[in-house]
Amino acid sequence: PSNILRTWHLQLAIFWIATAYVAGGLLLASSLSQKEPRGHTIGVHMLFWALVVLVVGSLLGELAGIHQLFGRFWIIHLWVEGFFELFVTILVAVTFYQLGVVRRINVVRVIYMDAILFLAGGIIGTLWVPAYSDS
Repeated sequence: PSNILRTWHLQLAIFWIATAYVAGGLLLASSLSQKEPRGHTIGVHMLFWALVVLVVGSLLGELAGIHQLFGRFWIIHLWVEGFFELFVTILVAVTFYQLGVVRRINVVRVIYMDAILFLAGGIIGTLWVPAYSDS
């Protein structure tokens, strides 16, 4: 039981952070235009229910994995590297650009450099994970 509770605790923390990033992106998207984008409310509701399905499915899948109902073990390191760091960089860069603190060319350069560094780091990080074995 402690393994599943620890797993759920960490997974829910990751979902909480990811949800905050998506909410920040939605807020930033609506601030880029003078009015709310068409279909914005429907999109927010669809994202909410997709998140509910994702969280419940993840928790049930982890429970099934603890009971050996799934044969392999998945690493999401690349997703975390590619999503969290890159997304927050884009949010901060666009916000600074909107505030007039930085020029557009600097924002574009930072985003590209960030994408190269984080995504390449994530790919390298997943190459060093040992394979799961039954022995």
